[in-house]
Amino acid sequence: MDEAFLHYIWKFQFFDKSDLQTTKGQPLNIIRPGFHNHDAGADFSDSRILIDKIEWNGSIEIHVKAKDWYAHQHHDDPAYNGVVLHVVWSSDNGNTKRSDQTDIPVLELKNRIDLSQFEKYRKLTNGRERILCKCFISSVERVKIFEAFDKAVVARLQRKANEILIRYRKNKKDWEETCFQILAGNFGFKVNKESFLSLAEAVPFKIMQKHSDNLIQIEAILFGIAGFLDRDIDDTYYNVLKKEYHFLKSKYGFSSYLGRQNFKFLRLRPANFPTIRIAQLAKLISIHQNIFSMLIHTRDTKKLIENFSITQSDYWLDHYDFDKKAKSRIGSLGRSGISNILINTVAPMLAAYSIEKDEPFYLDHAQVVLQNLNAEKNNITEEWSDAGVHIDTAFDSQACIELLNEYCQKKRCLECSMGIDILQPN
Repeated sequence: MDEAFLHYIWKFQFFDKSDLQTTKGQPLNIIRPGFHNHDAGADFSDSRILIDKIEWNGSIEIHVKAKDWYAHQHHDDPAYNGVVLHVVWSSDNGNTKRSDQTDIPVLELKNRIDLSQFEKYRKLTNGRERILCKCFISSVERVKIFEAFDKAVVARLQRKANEILIRYRKNKKDWEETCFQILAGNFGFKVNKESFLSLAEAVPFKIMQKHSDNLIQIEAILFGIAGFLDRDIDDTYYNVLKKEYHFLKSKYGFSSYLGRQNFKFLRLRPANFPTIRIAQLAKLISIHQNIFSMLIHTRDTKKLIENFSITQSDYWLDHYDFDKKAKSRIGSLGRSGISNILINTVAPMLAAYSIEKDEPFYLDHAQVVLQNLNAEKNNITEEWSDAGVHIDTAFDSQACIELLNEYCQKKRCLECSMGIDILQPN
């Protein structure tokens, strides 16, 4: 038997409740099973039960065996003195006492659970497929899939938002600074994310804002601190940037230096080279001096896409590196790149702002943004599609990624509405 399965059984009351009695033969009636507690303390809080017609309000603790109460040291913990019922698979004729030595009634479920449910649960959690419920999905009600998607997307946004809020507080509650750093990391995409994040951390965004009306100076700062301006090259544009950077370095006392070797070029298309991405980031800053304010106040997703539809400066339209011409014209930031930014920067930033300001509207808006973008295509979304799940929007694809990584791989089927639907008694 599995304790998590017993939690599920108790939460949904999927057991035979006829003639309920404690192990001491006292009549038992469950008024309210309580609320599942995922933090420290008893498993279910705010429960109401009747024992011998006396009402008890308190917590419920659940174990496979009654003796687990002592194995987990609950008998020495005053925090468990509020437990009014100990629910177990097998009592082993054992009793349960609080730290003050008073008895806790015990309910044994061994002969009240349909074991076919448990066998299905074992089959579900021990499957070889990465999507644990892949062979069961066709039987799941569509509304349950929607419920799972909703919960997964909100959880994903909140987790990303909490990471952003840690950075926000580290940045002395400066939203623009925080947004710039998260956005810069996103411009590096997966391969150069950490290097771009380090670049953004190396220069205060307020300095970038001061020079937002001068694209050459923004490019000079970014390329200089990144370590791309330390060579001698016979290239007019390069030498203009180099001169500007030395002036600005002297003015602001820039001390950080990443080094070109920290940026990866290998196996990337020229359009994705870090040089092109730095140029595009610089152009974005020159257009939108207050990036965070722009994304917070832009209600229409099409307008957001338009705001991020930027074309790098002319030099980088036909160069992929300094003094290295491309064979063909290098395009601007494309639709897939913009979608990536909206999914991984804009939506999480909106969620973070929602949490910090306690304004649910921005979390809702983050979800609307995802619903208005095409679904991502990767090996995870392909697996869900193969399982028969319709994935049309970024909301769907983000849900699928979250479900696989945070539920399937961690075998949290009993916290997923699809798993719950599959395991319902016949």
